[in-house]
Amino acid sequence: MKAYELLSDKSKWCQKNVAVDARGVGVSVNSPDVVRWCLDGALLRCYGWNYHPEYTPACYLAVYRQVVDALHCVVSAWNDAPGRTYAEVVGLLKRLDI
Repeated sequence: MKAYELLSDKSKWCQKNVAVDARGVGVSVNSPDVVRWCLDGALLRCYGWNYHPEYTPACYLAVYRQVVDALHCVVSAWNDAPGRTYAEVVGLLKRLDI
């Protein structure tokens, strides 16, 4: 699954936490209770080697580097910036096809 597919609608995206449950409490990106992910969390969930045996740390780092190179800043800072929109996050992921 690509990260933009994980964040298929606005209700699945969050800010200020990597992942949250239905109550808005921070949880692991792979928790059975997670319902929303930030950009970092979506990358980890979709490309993290801890969750997908077919990926390696190098695979995840390559995807993460793609995002950093596109943003020219820290991924979490960009996701959490005041005024950041869901459309901008998903638009970036779709443009990068990740």
